Amino acid sequence: QALAALRAGLRALVLDPSCPAYPALAAAAAECGARLLPARPPALDLGRIDLRRAGGRRLLAQWLVRGR
Repeated sequence: QALAALRAGLRALVLDPSCPAYPALAAAAAECGARLLPARPPALDLGRIDLRRAGGRRLLAQWLVRGR
């Protein structure tokens, strides 16, 4: 499924490093410019952020940059 996701154009995948196929998938991801993450990144709780305020927009921008 991970290879199918790469073929479909996804550029970030999460896969447990203990998976026997992890090294091959890491190589395939690197070859097509994708990232293979060893764990799910933290979610963003938009319920706690007020995007009408500069501080809320700053927090969102920081979270988005961190995901690159």
